[in-house]
Amino acid sequence: MGSNQKIVQNKIKKRVKISAYILIPFIAVGGLSIAYQLTSGGFESFDFSIGKLWSWASSEPTEEVQSINEFDRIIVPNNRVTSRLEDDQLREVETVQIRPVSKVVRIHKPSDGLANFMDTRELFKTVEVDMIQPDKSFNYFKSGRHIDMQQKEFLIPHDIKTRRSRIAVGASFTPGISYRRLRYSDINSVARIDNQTAYTFGQSKEYRNNNDKAIMNFYSGFDIYAHINKKWSVQAGFYYSSHGEKLTVVNKNDPNEVNSSPSSGSAFLTKQSVFESPEMVEYTDNEEVPFSNYYGLMEVPILASYQCVDLSEMLHISVQLGGSYGYLDHADVLMYNYETNKYFWIPSSNFELLNKHFFSGIVGAEISQYISHEIEVFANPQFKYSFTPTFKNSYEIKQNQWATGVRLGMKVHL
Repeated sequence: MGSNQKIVQNKIKKRVKISAYILIPFIAVGGLSIAYQLTSGGFESFDFSIGKLWSWASSEPTEEVQSINEFDRIIVPNNRVTSRLEDDQLREVETVQIRPVSKVVRIHKPSDGLANFMDTRELFKTVEVDMIQPDKSFNYFKSGRHIDMQQKEFLIPHDIKTRRSRIAVGASFTPGISYRRLRYSDINSVARIDNQTAYTFGQSKEYRNNNDKAIMNFYSGFDIYAHINKKWSVQAGFYYSSHGEKLTVVNKNDPNEVNSSPSSGSAFLTKQSVFESPEMVEYTDNEEVPFSNYYGLMEVPILASYQCVDLSEMLHISVQLGGSYGYLDHADVLMYNYETNKYFWIPSSNFELLNKHFFSGIVGAEISQYISHEIEVFANPQFKYSFTPTFKNSYEIKQNQWATGVRLGMKVHL
């Protein structure tokens, strides 16, 4: 094992010696060349070009052609052109000197000027042409070639030629708030009379009005517009809308409480009681539960619009008046029952106590802005009030939903 290792080491040493003998001459030549450049010209002449490394390479200075003055130029023929002329047995191109010509020819007629220009005996003549001055009445700013740099400061160009077609389509989204108008229709059914004073056994209207809150609502959909003339237009659409109000109830399960149930003729007989009124029971803060009533409707609004103010060709203000038909598609509601002092949950599939068809009035104002030849964007504050009560006549409480918001959208003129 040891003898084999020595043999291998000897072979490696021999190969290293042979490589050293080969590389040493090249290293020496390269070092001498670098030393020569450093000693002959310093670092400024440190150049590895082949002409600098070998002594027999000559570097002759190039001859510079100096011009006599700024007008005299020496034209030297190109080598390729000279060789081509010699091959074609043409005369040799001689050096030509060009000097400025003091004689000036004024052209008065196109024919005379063309003849003078084409005369081979009078080459390189300077031709002076009369300039035609524009009329003083010419307005450069109205010519269409002037670019007003102030126009670039606006997000929307102010020089769009607008189009108002007979039919336009669009889409809109309206965020806002929703609430209700609450009242009691039949006080005798929920109160007792004592000395010509009505006392309600259950929750009072004043408490509901002071504690119930508005909630965020929305309605969104598509629109179609029919422009009767420049001022009047009619708008129809198809929306999905959400309305409601926020309640405060109590989640109280008192084991000593006597459980009361609705009478056999009550609409709440088959419903589930889940909460109580905070006005009628004692409770702690951790027993309060906020709950939002939601009513989802499919709506078809129809409005008439009158364009009353034209702020510019592209900016208009209109007023609106119209109505809307809505169909109840979804409901998630708590309703109060006076017999049991309980809130009952009405599931979305059971509309026994809720009206399904609603008619509302709409009033609003719209400001619209053209952003292109046929596209408008608008902001449309609206107020909508439902003339149809939320609950049916069999329920003691009457309320009507209302909503207000800013309708945002766009329309395209077809």
